[in-house]
Amino acid sequence: MFGSPLTRAIRRGLKPNADLQVEIRSIGDYSIKSRRDAFAIVEALRSVSRQIARSNSTATIEDLPVFCLAALFQDIESVDVPAFEIMATEGIAELIQIYDEMLHLDTEAHISDLLFMLKIFAMYGSKPGSERIIKAVKRPLAPENYMWGPVLQMFSSDHPSVRSILQRIATPIPPGFIAVSLLDVGNVNSLEHQIEPHPFDTKDGISQLRSWICSSDPDEFSYAHSATAALPFLSSGDRDELLNLSMQHADVGVQIEAAWAAAKLGRSEGIDALVRYCHDVSHSERASHYLQELDLAENIPAETQDETFRARATFANWLAHPNELGSPPDEVEVSIRDN
Repeated sequence: MFGSPLTRAIRRGLKPNADLQVEIRSIGDYSIKSRRDAFAIVEALRSVSRQIARSNSTATIEDLPVFCLAALFQDIESVDVPAFEIMATEGIAELIQIYDEMLHLDTEAHISDLLFMLKIFAMYGSKPGSERIIKAVKRPLAPENYMWGPVLQMFSSDHPSVRSILQRIATPIPPGFIAVSLLDVGNVNSLEHQIEPHPFDTKDGISQLRSWICSSDPDEFSYAHSATAALPFLSSGDRDELLNLSMQHADVGVQIEAAWAAAKLGRSEGIDALVRYCHDVSHSERASHYLQELDLAENIPAETQDETFRARATFANWLAHPNELGSPPDEVEVSIRDN
């Protein structure tokens, strides 16, 4: 039978009583290049849209193959292949139609599919898709769902409307994990790509940063860490106050981040603090890394470059990883045994 593995799988999956998800997954990893593949995906999306329209109900429709079809948008080999233009125009248009229709179903039951489609809209730089993302933020749609991280991460430096979209999302600062995800993408864009202004550089944003930094809840210490990382990119007069609060934070990790922020702003107290942490075997790796990152490697104490000290520091840093102890050890010693 003629056709690519993908077009044949979709053709089989669209037959009565067939399972499109099973058929698509049966071909394994597949790189999409051809117009024929793209048109087959568009037709499959139209089939899903018709299925939703026929339901004429706000109830859940079980086993919609939305995720597996949306995931194919990630399998385009490059923007230069013939399939890309079709996927970016007709494909995204059909996916938006499905998204709009699914909002009238049981939203909670389909939340994973809805958020994944938002990620694809952001990935393709679709203007109508971006409007759906902004509306979902304002709604808000599942504000505590961790999928908001991957959605907003798509708004990086190469997104065509990154500044305007992030500013709209940030006005006002959204609730829940949407805000945390917005903070993280704002930090990356400001630090690595010099994209200004930072989305939290507003009265509303400063208030949220202060709330995270002042929180005594250990579950929010990671938010305080990210909030502190944003401080060098704020123009507000409240920055100094927030920096002082971070330096006095209960979590050492936040304190080190505050030292980095102060050093990045050219403040001697930040550099001095990082030098002190270089002497602490449990935090030396991170402090040394920050000094190197800031082109201040000459401030790294020579005694902390000793082979034994570095071995202890490296091991302590490894133990602090979430997959190991999850926090720095109280003490690390090197034991040498003769064979």
